Amino acid sequence: MTSRPSVASLAQMVSVMGHPLLTLPLGALVLLVRYETTDRAIGLSALLIGALFIPLAVVMYRNQAKGTYTNFDVSDQAQRQRWYWLALSLLTGVSLLVFITNQPYLIRISLACATLLLGTSLLLNLLIKSSLHVSLNTYLACLLCLFDPQAGGLWLALVPLIGWSRYQLGRHTLAELMVGGMLGLSAGGLFLFLAQ
Repeated sequence: MTSRPSVASLAQMVSVMGHPLLTLPLGALVLLVRYETTDRAIGLSALLIGALFIPLAVVMYRNQAKGTYTNFDVSDQAQRQRWYWLALSLLTGVSLLVFITNQPYLIRISLACATLLLGTSLLLNLLIKSSLHVSLNTYLACLLCLFDPQAGGLWLALVPLIGWSRYQLGRHTLAELMVGGMLGLSAGGLFLFLAQ
Protein backbone atom coordinates (compact mmCIF):
# COMPACT_ATOMS: atom_id res chain seq x y z
CA MET A 1 0.00 0.00 0.00
CA THR A 2 1.53 3.30 -1.10
CA SER A 3 1.58 6.12 1.39
CA ARG A 4 0.18 9.52 0.50
CA PRO A 5 2.62 12.38 0.20
CA SER A 6 2.75 14.54 3.31
CA VAL A 7 1.66 18.16 3.30
CA ALA A 8 5.29 19.22 3.71
CA SER A 9 6.49 17.21 0.70
CA LEU A 10 3.59 18.52 -1.41
CA ALA A 11 4.39 22.08 -0.35
CA GLN A 12 8.05 21.53 -1.22
CA MET A 13 7.14 20.24 -4.68
CA VAL A 14 4.85 23.23 -5.38
CA SER A 15 7.49 25.64 -4.09
CA VAL A 16 10.18 24.20 -6.36
CA MET A 17 7.88 24.20 -9.40
CA GLY A 18 6.92 27.81 -8.65
CA HIS A 19 10.49 29.04 -8.24
CA PRO A 20 11.07 32.18 -10.36
CA LEU A 21 14.32 30.73 -11.73
CA LEU A 22 12.13 28.08 -13.38
CA THR A 23 8.84 29.81 -14.13
CA LEU A 24 10.16 33.12 -15.48
CA PRO A 25 12.52 31.74 -18.14
CA LEU A 26 9.90 29.21 -19.20
CA GLY A 27 7.28 31.96 -19.40
CA ALA A 28 9.67 34.16 -21.41
CA LEU A 29 10.37 31.30 -23.81
CA VAL A 30 6.68 30.65 -24.38
CA LEU A 31 5.87 34.32 -24.98
CA LEU A 32 8.84 34.97 -27.26
CA VAL A 33 8.39 31.81 -29.33
CA ARG A 34 4.70 32.52 -29.75
CA TYR A 35 4.86 36.23 -30.58
CA GLU A 36 8.25 36.73 -32.24
CA THR A 37 9.91 35.31 -35.32
CA THR A 38 11.97 32.19 -34.65
CA ASP A 39 15.34 33.90 -35.06
CA ARG A 40 14.42 36.81 -32.77
CA ALA A 41 12.87 34.51 -30.20
CA ILE A 42 16.03 32.41 -30.08
CA GLY A 43 18.26 35.47 -29.76
CA LEU A 44 16.21 37.18 -27.06
CA SER A 45 15.75 33.94 -25.13
CA ALA A 46 19.50 33.32 -25.21
CA LEU A 47 20.09 36.85 -23.91
CA LEU A 48 17.58 36.57 -21.06
CA ILE A 49 18.55 33.08 -19.97
CA GLY A 50 22.30 33.37 -20.57
CA ALA A 51 22.79 36.81 -19.03
CA LEU A 52 20.26 36.63 -16.20
CA PHE A 53 18.98 33.23 -15.14
CA ILE A 54 22.05 31.05 -15.70
CA PRO A 55 24.38 33.35 -13.68
CA LEU A 56 21.87 33.40 -10.80
CA ALA A 57 21.51 29.62 -10.91
CA VAL A 58 25.30 29.11 -11.01
CA VAL A 59 25.88 31.37 -8.00
CA MET A 60 23.07 29.63 -6.11
CA TYR A 61 24.46 26.18 -6.93
CA ARG A 62 28.04 27.10 -5.96
CA ASN A 63 26.95 28.56 -2.64
CA GLN A 64 24.75 25.58 -1.85
CA ALA A 65 27.71 23.30 -2.60
CA LYS A 66 29.66 25.26 0.03
CA GLY A 67 26.87 24.70 2.51
CA THR A 68 25.39 28.19 2.34
CA TYR A 69 21.63 28.44 1.83
CA THR A 70 21.18 30.99 -0.93
CA ASN A 71 17.90 32.46 -2.02
CA PHE A 72 15.95 35.69 -1.83
CA ASP A 73 14.03 34.13 1.04
CA VAL A 74 16.95 33.67 3.43
CA SER A 75 16.26 34.89 6.94
CA ASP A 76 19.43 36.99 7.11
CA GLN A 77 18.58 40.45 5.77
CA ALA A 78 22.13 41.31 4.68
CA GLN A 79 22.50 38.11 2.67
CA ARG A 80 19.09 38.65 1.10
CA GLN A 81 20.11 42.19 0.15
CA ARG A 82 23.21 40.81 -1.61
CA TRP A 83 20.97 38.53 -3.65
CA TYR A 84 18.67 41.40 -4.54
CA TRP A 85 21.65 43.49 -5.69
CA LEU A 86 23.03 40.64 -7.78
CA ALA A 87 19.70 39.96 -9.51
CA LEU A 88 18.95 43.66 -9.93
CA SER A 89 22.39 44.31 -11.47
CA LEU A 90 21.96 41.48 -13.98
CA LEU A 91 18.40 42.52 -14.83
CA THR A 92 19.42 46.15 -15.25
CA GLY A 93 22.21 45.14 -17.60
CA VAL A 94 19.86 43.05 -19.73
CA SER A 95 17.27 45.85 -19.75
CA LEU A 96 19.83 48.44 -20.87
CA LEU A 97 20.99 46.17 -23.67
CA VAL A 98 17.39 45.67 -24.81
CA PHE A 99 16.77 49.43 -24.78
CA ILE A 100 20.05 50.26 -26.56
CA THR A 101 19.35 47.76 -29.32
CA ASN A 102 15.83 49.20 -29.71
CA GLN A 103 13.91 45.96 -29.21
CA PRO A 104 10.10 45.93 -29.44
CA TYR A 105 8.25 48.23 -27.05
CA LEU A 106 6.50 45.47 -25.09
CA ILE A 107 9.78 43.70 -24.37
CA ARG A 108 11.37 46.93 -23.18
CA ILE A 109 8.54 47.87 -20.82
CA SER A 110 8.21 44.32 -19.51
CA LEU A 111 11.88 44.36 -18.45
CA ALA A 112 11.61 47.93 -17.13
CA CYS A 113 8.63 47.00 -14.93
CA ALA A 114 10.41 43.84 -13.73
CA THR A 115 13.45 45.97 -12.83
CA LEU A 116 11.20 48.36 -10.92
CA LEU A 117 9.60 45.41 -9.11
CA LEU A 118 12.96 44.02 -8.04
CA GLY A 119 14.27 47.45 -7.01
CA THR A 120 11.15 48.09 -4.91
CA SER A 121 11.55 44.66 -3.32
CA LEU A 122 15.14 45.53 -2.42
CA LEU A 123 14.03 48.74 -0.68
CA LEU A 124 11.11 47.05 1.08
CA ASN A 125 13.45 44.35 2.33
CA LEU A 126 14.77 46.92 4.80
CA LEU A 127 11.30 46.87 6.40
CA ILE A 128 9.72 43.51 5.57
CA LYS A 129 10.74 40.38 3.68
CA SER A 130 8.41 40.08 0.69
CA SER A 131 7.89 36.86 -1.26
CA LEU A 132 9.50 36.96 -4.69
CA HIS A 133 7.91 33.59 -5.48
CA VAL A 134 4.55 35.34 -5.23
CA SER A 135 5.47 38.73 -6.69
CA LEU A 136 7.33 37.48 -9.77
CA ASN A 137 4.75 34.79 -10.58
CA THR A 138 1.98 37.39 -10.20
CA TYR A 139 3.90 39.65 -12.56
CA LEU A 140 4.34 36.79 -15.05
CA ALA A 141 0.58 36.16 -14.91
CA CYS A 142 -0.04 39.81 -15.82
CA LEU A 143 2.32 39.52 -18.80
CA LEU A 144 0.48 36.42 -19.96
CA CYS A 145 -2.89 38.16 -19.56
CA LEU A 146 -1.96 40.67 -22.25
CA PHE A 147 -1.27 37.98 -24.84
CA ASP A 148 -3.52 35.15 -23.65
CA PRO A 149 -6.10 36.11 -20.99
CA GLN A 150 -7.04 32.51 -20.27
CA ALA A 151 -3.43 31.43 -19.67
CA GLY A 152 -2.81 34.55 -17.59
CA GLY A 153 -5.91 33.95 -15.51
CA LEU A 154 -4.94 30.32 -14.95
CA TRP A 155 -1.43 31.31 -13.86
CA LEU A 156 -2.82 33.96 -11.54
CA ALA A 157 -5.06 31.31 -9.97
CA LEU A 158 -1.96 29.20 -9.26
CA VAL A 159 -0.20 32.01 -7.37
CA PRO A 160 -2.15 31.43 -4.10
CA LEU A 161 -1.07 27.78 -4.26
CA ILE A 162 2.56 28.89 -4.53
CA GLY A 163 1.99 31.25 -1.60
CA TRP A 164 0.45 28.40 0.40
CA SER A 165 3.54 26.28 -0.21
CA ARG A 166 5.85 29.04 1.02
CA TYR A 167 3.71 29.52 4.13
CA GLN A 168 3.60 25.77 4.85
CA LEU A 169 7.38 25.54 4.57
CA GLY A 170 7.80 28.43 7.02
CA ARG A 171 9.56 30.59 4.44
CA HIS A 172 7.09 33.48 4.70
CA THR A 173 4.40 34.94 6.92
CA LEU A 174 1.00 35.90 5.54
CA ALA A 175 2.05 39.56 5.62
CA GLU A 176 5.14 38.83 3.52
CA LEU A 177 3.04 36.89 1.01
CA MET A 178 0.54 39.74 0.76
CA VAL A 179 3.33 42.28 0.22
CA GLY A 180 4.73 40.08 -2.56
CA GLY A 181 1.31 39.82 -4.18
CA MET A 182 0.76 43.58 -4.05
CA LEU A 183 4.19 44.22 -5.57
CA GLY A 184 3.50 41.78 -8.39
CA LEU A 185 0.06 43.25 -9.10
CA SER A 186 1.44 46.81 -9.02
CA ALA A 187 4.24 46.04 -11.50
CA GLY A 188 1.90 43.96 -13.63
CA GLY A 189 -0.76 46.65 -13.60
CA LEU A 190 1.82 49.25 -14.65
CA PHE A 191 2.93 47.00 -17.52
CA LEU A 192 -0.65 46.50 -18.72
CA PHE A 193 -1.30 50.25 -18.49
CA LEU A 194 1.83 51.11 -20.48
CA ALA A 195 1.09 48.37 -23.01
CA GLN A 196 -2.24 49.93 -24.04
